[in-house]
Amino acid sequence: MKRIITQVGLCSFLALLFHFSAYSQPDYSFTGSALISGTPLQNNAVYKFTSAKPGVDANVKIISQVGGVTLSEIDNNGTGFNEALQPFINVQPNANGYVE
Repeated sequence: MKRIITQVGLCSFLALLFHFSAYSQPDYSFTGSALISGTPLQNNAVYKFTSAKPGVDANVKIISQVGGVTLSEIDNNGTGFNEALQPFINVQPNANGYVE
């Protein structure tokens, strides 16, 4: 049995796919953080981002820094997007590590 995809059916499918992909992206804004507890850029420090989403504040906690990795900024929007949390991470050459 052969199946024939009509142009109208394909257009409807693509429109539906676009609809879901256009609305699936979060609309957060990570700007203007303030340290609310702990030592800046160290484990257990908690930062508050006011209005990360309309009517919603976000708290970000540094859990651990492993493998000699350190943070120099909790959020660096200078080279990226306000919509994403972008910590500036320092890594030694040939090191394996992460920040949680």
